[in-house]
Amino acid sequence: MQVALITDDIWLDEELGQFKHLIVGLLDESVHVVQVVPDGTDEDYLTAFGQKLQFGKIGRLRLHRWFLRRLASKLDEMKVTVLHALESRCWRGTLDLAAKLDLPVVLSLSSGRDLNRAAKLHKANANLRIGWLPATEPLARGLRDRIGTEAFVQTVRIGVHLPEVPNFQSPPKPSSPQPDQTPDEHIPCVIVTGNGTFDSAYEQLFLGLTHVIAKHHYLQVFLDIQGHDQHRFWHAARKRGLLANLSFVPHRKGHRDLMLHADMLIAPQALGDARSLTLQAMAQGIPIIAQIDPWLDYLVDGQTARLLDKPDATQWCKILCELLADRQQLEHLSQRGREWIDEHHVPAQQVQEVISVYRTLSGEAIPFTMDADG
Repeated sequence: MQVALITDDIWLDEELGQFKHLIVGLLDESVHVVQVVPDGTDEDYLTAFGQKLQFGKIGRLRLHRWFLRRLASKLDEMKVTVLHALESRCWRGTLDLAAKLDLPVVLSLSSGRDLNRAAKLHKANANLRIGWLPATEPLARGLRDRIGTEAFVQTVRIGVHLPEVPNFQSPPKPSSPQPDQTPDEHIPCVIVTGNGTFDSAYEQLFLGLTHVIAKHHYLQVFLDIQGHDQHRFWHAARKRGLLANLSFVPHRKGHRDLMLHADMLIAPQALGDARSLTLQAMAQGIPIIAQIDPWLDYLVDGQTARLLDKPDATQWCKILCELLADRQQLEHLSQRGREWIDEHHVPAQQVQEVISVYRTLSGEAIPFTMDADG
């Protein structure tokens, strides 16, 4: 079996770990892989094994699609048997290739925002052999509600590595009640992550942080944001006197690994996006504080996360101060998050489920080995 994994640099930047463990896992199971990525993709983002194929890189999606369609003859020469688009920006181009080459196509779905688009594309390509891979059960249900139960929809959860010893260490109880005294051992830090747009959710979080930092002077806040709104974040932080406690995470290779050493991860927006970053934080035992998101079944209030319903500044201040003072609650969230990852997000399980889908759609028999007795 020869599979083309198709993605772009935006997804690779977010999901590099998932991309690499998927490729290595497929190769270990004797599935040959072609890495289909945009021109100029950093070689460090690709694995040394398997073939590589690049397509033109232009921001507009219709040209994105056009460049992908031009790969048909090369993929045919490589004897590719299954096409797999790892993110939604490559769906259309991959469907065009599937129609041109008469190949089965697998489409990964990781965001509730893409459900209506997925349904529209599915109906427009009803003649193709399409398999949908939602990253959560709520996404799978949402897709089936839109395209019917006859369609091939199988939940395949994102696999992440579970370290034996997590990075997380709960902040020690302050040795002095004085708010301006430097802690003896540990300066607590939190990571804030989202889509990079300064909206009302961030506005309320920043207002809440103003009151939190008034009580916990040495709290450090790291913003994982990219894009055109960075100046708005900076101005909002300056306006509220947060600059001394706030840093922007530099956007470079490996920057996400640096974030997996925080005391908490805050997701103030309900984006509907299943992300490796949150799951990796859970694997490292980092407690998650987030807005309620109906598409993410791995965030369970009071178990794997603390969830808030459209929180205002007062609620943010209350929950963060509560957690900073309650080591037992942090340790509970840390332990339960790691248990969830161990049960539901095993990388090897993800690989096996993906291969099963490939075989089902392509009609290739599942190999088996006989024991020594025949």
